[in-house]
Amino acid sequence: MERIGFLDRAFYLNESQQRPMHIGVLLELAPPRGFRGNLRKYVVGAMLTRPVGAPFNYRLRLGPGEFPLGYDVVKDVDPASRMYFHKLPKPHDRRALLDAACAIHEQRLDRSQLPWELHVFEGLASGHLGLYLKVHHGLIDGVGLIRRITQVVAESPGRGAARALWEPKGEPQREPERSPDDPVGGLAERSVAVVAAAAGNLLGAGAMAARMLMRRAGAGGGMTIPFAGTTAALKSKVSQHRALGHCTLDLQRVHHVAKVGGGKVNDVLLTTLDVAVTRYITERGALPEAPLVAIMPVALQTTSSAGNQIALLPVPLGSASGSPADKFRDIVRETRQVKHEVRTVPGAVLELYSILTHTSATLIESLGLDRLPMLGNMNISNPYGVPNRVYFNACPVELAIPLAPIGHHQTLNVIATTYADELHITFTAIREALPDVQRLADYTVAALRSLERDLDATSPSSRGSGKMASRKRVPAKNSTRKK
Repeated sequence: MERIGFLDRAFYLNESQQRPMHIGVLLELAPPRGFRGNLRKYVVGAMLTRPVGAPFNYRLRLGPGEFPLGYDVVKDVDPASRMYFHKLPKPHDRRALLDAACAIHEQRLDRSQLPWELHVFEGLASGHLGLYLKVHHGLIDGVGLIRRITQVVAESPGRGAARALWEPKGEPQREPERSPDDPVGGLAERSVAVVAAAAGNLLGAGAMAARMLMRRAGAGGGMTIPFAGTTAALKSKVSQHRALGHCTLDLQRVHHVAKVGGGKVNDVLLTTLDVAVTRYITERGALPEAPLVAIMPVALQTTSSAGNQIALLPVPLGSASGSPADKFRDIVRETRQVKHEVRTVPGAVLELYSILTHTSATLIESLGLDRLPMLGNMNISNPYGVPNRVYFNACPVELAIPLAPIGHHQTLNVIATTYADELHITFTAIREALPDVQRLADYTVAALRSLERDLDATSPSSRGSGKMASRKRVPAKNSTRKK
């Protein structure tokens, strides 16, 4: 039986019918150049020739009360048993594909089966094909899923070996457990290592808590105390229903804005979302009284090839009434603080912190304690992506975007991924709270322009140089508005 990590187990334990805890990736494939035939049969036939590899051949073993004990490795998995086929309704465009995938994304995975599914969509215009791979978050995290996608695509359409989404390539080998010649000495060595690690974790946790308290008292830096003073913006009742929004930003433009402002691409992402959400909320007559708080997954250093290797950390965003440039500077300061914590606090401590805070959010929601503050207003992640245009089994990949779960006490999950020269931003929301989530995507496009103009006017590096003003304006795109 394969072991299951603490954070992986938490994703199973905190799951409910209204809060399914799976992630997914949605692909749109174009036919190969000069292709004549049935694209579904061609793509599916190629994938079915490939074996199912770890962790896609893991089945969850449950104990009393459906407690996750670990994974059983299933031999000779038939991938056809995990595939489902769908015909898209009119108008057969990308919006129809998003809506169809969203409806499937609402449904919880069956724990008696392997914790993943592949859905195939026919009926897209120009003969395109849609693939939606749906995987439980307890099995793999978003970074790991995208990494596996990049391992089965190619940068040229040349004839090569068929690949499958469930077939990891170049999977890191697990370190074998050492069998010491001296069993007693080996046990003593391991015991010392365990005690040393526990002591280091205890010291790291104490130091992190002390910095949080000092920050709260206004006497130092550190991460914000969870739940403390989080504004009620975007708070809503729990629901199983989901809505999807999507937009793209020119990646070169985002890099340029980050450079002028003295930050990173992730800082530009957080700022544009902060500006967009603040605008969205304000138009509904509720200007946030305090900075919004984003929950940001941060990758931890690990050699494991599956499961979750992330910490879920709070990042206060910009001042509610601040300009885009002011928000950007606030966010740069906060993200640097989070990076400092990740470098100085043991990964095990950050993982335990993530489990405790999100389990607390689960209890608050389960007990109906609606008056208590939220852990965060939204989840925002940036797990990178694919640097160049790619092909899957000789088919050009036209779209590759993730779909996310929505954590307890939250309404919105935003994931940004790169694909070639574009930054794709995907919004997964509770439908009753944000039925017009595509409007939020539109506001994000506009927010980048606002941030660019504001930094151009206020940044010492660009004032008087005209660098940003003279730069060619490349419009951000939004190809998913419902017609």
